[in-house]
Amino acid sequence: MQITMIMAASDNGVIGVDNRLPWALPDDLRFFARQTRGKMVLMGRRTYDSLGPTAERPNPLPGRILLVVTGRPGDFPLECEEVVPVGSVQEGLAMAEALGEEELMVAGGHSVFMEAWPFADRILLTRVHGQFEGDTFVPDPDPRKWREVSSEHHPVDPDHAYPFTTSTLERRT
Repeated sequence: MQITMIMAASDNGVIGVDNRLPWALPDDLRFFARQTRGKMVLMGRRTYDSLGPTAERPNPLPGRILLVVTGRPGDFPLECEEVVPVGSVQEGLAMAEALGEEELMVAGGHSVFMEAWPFADRILLTRVHGQFEGDTFVPDPDPRKWREVSSEHHPVDPDHAYPFTTSTLERRT
């Protein structure tokens, strides 16, 4: 099974502030949707909550199975076949493997990224070009361990206040 981390981070490593993204980039959200649709996605409880699940719509990302890392999986408030609480990143990785998933997408937040990083084969990184205030950060991928295999730059336009670059990084063997 391939493990792919998908993240957006600013030039200074910010990935969030007050449990939300500090920027609005519609093309990046579409990129996330294209890359994750039809796949299993592992995320932390705070990341899941930031997506706005409701009792009527417990899966805010239709077309995906969400594995939500939570300290108390038995107390997870919403029931849905497409949203599965797991007790740890390791449990989520093992579940995806046992279910025969070809690729597991890891969507954050910080602690989930840090725990999954040693197991990741690929990183889909949106680098938002700017310095942002934030309370959640990730480190830059170490170029001795990761190589960029593709990238695409997106300039500022009427829908995007910040330029950004989407890159695919693969783990060096």
